[in-house]
Amino acid sequence: MYFEISQEFLEKLDKDRRTPVHEFAKRNDSDTMEDIFQTIPSEHWIGLLSAQDRDGNTPLHEAVRGNEKAWLKTVMHWITDEEKLTLFKCENSKKETPLRISLAVQSGFTEISELLECLNADERRQLLSMQEKFGRTALHLAVAEGQRNSIGNLSCLLRSLDYHNSQPTEGWKVEILNIADVNGQTVLHVISAEVMIRVPLLKAYL
Repeated sequence: MYFEISQEFLEKLDKDRRTPVHEFAKRNDSDTMEDIFQTIPSEHWIGLLSAQDRDGNTPLHEAVRGNEKAWLKTVMHWITDEEKLTLFKCENSKKETPLRISLAVQSGFTEISELLECLNADERRQLLSMQEKFGRTALHLAVAEGQRNSIGNLSCLLRSLDYHNSQPTEGWKVEILNIADVNGQTVLHVISAEVMIRVPLLKAYL
């Protein structure tokens, strides 16, 4: 390794307020992240991973944008469920969460949906209910952008809400479907305009 891992080094900001951890995420450098987790006390991990650059992006935003699977798997292995939820809910200056950014990545959502399996149903519900600046949820955006991979994975997550601790949670899916954006449109309004994806998406809720 060409540098010494230290708290001071990892918190150092460049002109765009990016930390070395942002760069490790961008380069899919899972080996260095392993070294960090083994060297830096765990109480400092969330601070390093939630550091935001000038645009509000965290290292997780960076990794999801680049579909950096090795980095993501390493981080998800080490941090707690509570820390995962904190990171997944973090918004940048455009009010984009890592979940939102993943919708623009070709097939990238498959990986993040697998990572989200480590969260319980209520935590997934929180993520899927989050609204960006125009009031749209991740499901609104997936449908509007017509990305079949994203829609399929979001549907899988919604189906996973059916039961939590053996208790039916059907009302949660209805709640998410009924969230309206600033124009009063729910996910079903958007689906009605997307003939190619209407049937497969609706089947996920029946």
